[in-house]
Amino acid sequence: MKVVGLGKADVHDGDQVIVEGIFSRLRQTGRAIVYNEIKASVIRSLDRLNPDLIG
Repeated sequence: MKVVGLGKADVHDGDQVIVEGIFSRLRQTGRAIVYNEIKASVIRSLDRLNPDLIG
């Protein structure tokens, strides 16, 4: 699955993250087709969340 975020996300290589956004099973741009993409509005590292909320 491809996640596309606009702007800078405060995460690092190897971080586990939570992503909130819009999922598209199929998106066509000109002749290119992109499958299973999330256009992220929020990307947060699990390390920065309250431990009581992680299940």
